[in-house]
Amino acid sequence: IMDSKNKQELLQKAKNSTDNGLLIQISATFLSEGLFEEAKNILKKIDESGEYIFQKNYCIGLALKAEGNLDGAIKHFGVALRANPDYLQLYPITAAACFQNNMIEEGDKLMNILKDKDHYFFQHVAGIAAHYKK
Repeated sequence: IMDSKNKQELLQKAKNSTDNGLLIQISATFLSEGLFEEAKNILKKIDESGEYIFQKNYCIGLALKAEGNLDGAIKHFGVALRANPDYLQLYPITAAACFQNNMIEEGDKLMNILKDKDHYFFQHVAGIAAHYKK
């Protein structure tokens, strides 16, 4: 677990940096520590263009989902999926968030897209995602 000195050093490093790769790394560290607000604040510094749009929105989505903000998580997961539609692991995560948020049709749509993209992977995750249907 991160101590307050390390936390402050990382926050300072993020504050002074415009290196998107470094900002993603620091925010991922905060995410893994359960420091969601810090992670989101760092991720907001990353612009919406280019190669980091997927990672930024994926990480913000994870933080929001962990905080119970399903609407926000689904929105950011959607941006991430549009930026990288081949990141198959995000389909069941997004579908589960939809099911938890009572958006059954949207969740089913995502799982059908996944089934078309990779039937084998779909079979492994379909039961887990469906578990979140109310």
